[in-house]
Amino acid sequence: MTEHRTKREPLLTLDYFDKSIAYEQTEGIPKFEKKLSGEVPDKKQRARLRYALFKKKLHLIISRYSRGDAVAELPAMLPPVIEALALYQAEELHEPFNLAAADDYQTALWLVSLAAVLKAPAALNEQLVRLINSTGQDALLDAMIKKLVPAAEQATIQLKHANLVQPLYAATQAATQQDKASHLRQFLSAWYSSRSELYWHDNHKGPDGGGFFGYWALEVAGVATLFGIDDGPIRDMPFYPEDLVEFARA
Repeated sequence: MTEHRTKREPLLTLDYFDKSIAYEQTEGIPKFEKKLSGEVPDKKQRARLRYALFKKKLHLIISRYSRGDAVAELPAMLPPVIEALALYQAEELHEPFNLAAADDYQTALWLVSLAAVLKAPAALNEQLVRLINSTGQDALLDAMIKKLVPAAEQATIQLKHANLVQPLYAATQAATQQDKASHLRQFLSAWYSSRSELYWHDNHKGPDGGGFFGYWALEVAGVATLFGIDDGPIRDMPFYPEDLVEFARA
């Protein structure tokens, strides 16, 4: 059993996270895997199940971070997330990442960031980049992926969602550490309020937690790691997962 450290997510209780994580590990995820191991004649339904399983595995990593589990326990959880995404995309009726949709865009940023901070191996990073397939669609993703997989192409300077990420992208382009940190502070200060339309916003207010897995600006940790930004000025800010960056730099 995972030894509990200090809970990182200030919202909801340790008991909530214990119960939600235990449910997903022993019932939620296995139930989906069992169903998918058999016949699901409806191709659309099968694709939906595959996507839901991918999201469950992604949310489980974040939930365990929120609970206070050791970061060193999380890297082993990333390959199953990428595998679940690959299996979803292998379905005939899957939908590719639609970066024009803010939810898909945020998910792509989170995946790239987790790969960076959890020190994923090169082969896994390359597989992830192929699955996201975002080259030339967004300047921030291009810049982050170029750092993660140097052979990747940086093909655009246009942002798909400037209203969501302009300060974060500016941090990747700024000339000095002071300016980089200033942009990150600006981004974090508006991070949660600017994401009111995303599917997970205000989940903690739902019945029994509403599927809450924690609120973390993983993309800030990804940018700080990939671009070597001094995170001292932002370490005390809400939503910043500082010990993911500590792990990445250790």
